[in-house]
Amino acid sequence: MALIRGLIILFLVAAIGVTIEKHSDFFSKLASSTVGSLSSDFSAASTTLHSTVATSSFVSDLATDLRNNVIAPLPLVVKKAVGASTNPNPSSLTVEGIIKLTNGQRINVGNVPALSESSKLDAAATLKLNDLFAKQYFDHISPTGVGPSDLANKVGYDYIVIGENLALGGFDNDEAVVTAWMNSPHHRENILNNRYQEIGVAVGKGNYQGEEVWIAVQEFGKPLSSCPAPSASLKNQVDQLTAEVDALNTKLNQEKNDVNAYNADVPIYNDKVAQLKQTIDAYNTTVRAFNSCAGLQ
Repeated sequence: MALIRGLIILFLVAAIGVTIEKHSDFFSKLASSTVGSLSSDFSAASTTLHSTVATSSFVSDLATDLRNNVIAPLPLVVKKAVGASTNPNPSSLTVEGIIKLTNGQRINVGNVPALSESSKLDAAATLKLNDLFAKQYFDHISPTGVGPSDLANKVGYDYIVIGENLALGGFDNDEAVVTAWMNSPHHRENILNNRYQEIGVAVGKGNYQGEEVWIAVQEFGKPLSSCPAPSASLKNQVDQLTAEVDALNTKLNQEKNDVNAYNADVPIYNDKVAQLKQTIDAYNTTVRAFNSCAGLQ
């Protein structure tokens, strides 16, 4: 990701934003010539939230098949007008003020619901803030390779989608920070994204490359718990029926020379296949419900 460096004077204000998508393939493909190929495809509906889809052999588990994709727009640099007065000692930025102003933009500009403050996202934002000052960088990915998804995992925030906005400079107040973000298309999209339900914010003033500056961090999220998980019991039934169908198929292959035994087992096999297809259809209904809630279809 291209970065603009040298943001060390108070006349410059910088902001960068990122969005991370996390999703999974709950059902991919049934490898059975008898039942046919049944599949579900999952992709993000929004062009700004890219997705990475991979297939598995049959039914994959949510906890092990979550994947990330990061969008990292270029940093925004806003220069103050020539001759404009600057405050060398800007008043304190506040978490409460930034959240309030962000929600004001969502309601009045985006016509989308306000975000709820999440203590876990606050903790993730604080980790990011401290790391930016400690390692003296300004990016979504730290020099050691830690990104927003890693921070979310570290604080125990299970998400469907998360986003991050960063700002650095000599901001006069909370409104100046939010205005800078709103004047940048990518950061504005994060603030007005109707998929987000929660927010965490951290602000702090410290030394960055020899200058005293403010850094503000926004973490946005849609928690995994906000969507109904695909039915685990139906998934278990699919697995069990698949094993039974496979066993019956093997038995039929062994009975090809015994017409009576073969014909006796064919109705049993067909009935089991019908049960499997019905269970797959029921399971896929719960998958589609999750995907619809998550915004993946």
